[in-house]
Amino acid sequence: VTGKNGSITATPAATVSGGGGLCATTQSVQRLSIQRINSLPQNHEHFTFPAHVNIGDPGTARAVAEAACDLPPMPPGGFSCPAGLGITYTLNFVVGETKSPAVTIDATDCQTVRGLGRVRWVARTPAFWTMLGQAMDIPHADAATFRGSMRSDRHPAVPSPAPRPTKQ
Repeated sequence: VTGKNGSITATPAATVSGGGGLCATTQSVQRLSIQRINSLPQNHEHFTFPAHVNIGDPGTARAVAEAACDLPPMPPGGFSCPAGLGITYTLNFVVGETKSPAVTIDATDCQTVRGLGRVRWVARTPAFWTMLGQAMDIPHADAATFRGSMRSDRHPAVPSPAPRPTKQ
């Protein structure tokens, strides 16, 4: 959510998310470094923003940490997920002067979030991608923005749907 001065704000997650680690110390987050990793470069995805972004504003970095901690846990059971295109984002938070363990978000496949204790799920929380885009100064960002598009003028990448639980 954008505040009145253009800063990013979120509801504190330290007490509602449970567990320790980053989610117990979101109010101490000072900085954030975000790096995109493309493990399948042969797909030639195109992005409108750099692969590495640093966020030095503590309020914005805290809001991203809180939003990540507020993501729901990955539900149990089997899933049918869209194709994994190998696009992940590594979020490195600095808490005080100490680097917190990395948080990894899969932008394709089942859209899992790892590094916050229990595995979390971003697929059913599209506002997270919008908020992360705001923090990175990416206008009008959504999940498709973070998946990228194929480098073809005639065939842009088709947004993949959210994973659906399968009956077992």
